[in-house]
Amino acid sequence: MTKYAIVGAEESVGHEILSFMEEDGIKASNVFAVDVNAPLGTQVSYGEDAELDVHNLETFDFSQVNAAVFATTAEVAKRFIPKAVKAGVKVVDATGATFEDSDVPMIISGVNEAEIKKASKGLVSIPSAAVTQMLIPLKAVHDKYKIKRVISRCRKFGCQRT
Repeated sequence: MTKYAIVGAEESVGHEILSFMEEDGIKASNVFAVDVNAPLGTQVSYGEDAELDVHNLETFDFSQVNAAVFATTAEVAKRFIPKAVKAGVKVVDATGATFEDSDVPMIISGVNEAEIKKASKGLVSIPSAAVTQMLIPLKAVHDKYKIKRVISRCRKFGCQRT
């Protein structure tokens, strides 16, 4: 049975991930809520009927899980993703921490799932919501008309990778 760690569980994105997981029928007993400096006794909601204890990221043992989603700050992710990967955990980076790493495939559901095979480190990243919202319709246009190039003014908004 797959066990998951949601790092950044107290943040809004972490809450949404936990909500989606519960809706998909993943049992609370298979999910670890993890966050930075979580004091003992901290809990987060898991669906309408369950609460999860929040584990402190500083002391969390990643060998307890098979997969981890990092939905925290990029700084925190840069510090702890290597620890998770070293423990053999499959990692999804939703923080942008691995944005510029050409060895980490960026995956967008409905666009390039086949790229996941290139995840030699056991690590994939997902783009921001804005990028995802742009690329999903562009994929449909590309499939019909074969787009050769897209020029983005992304740098104006702090993006680094084009």
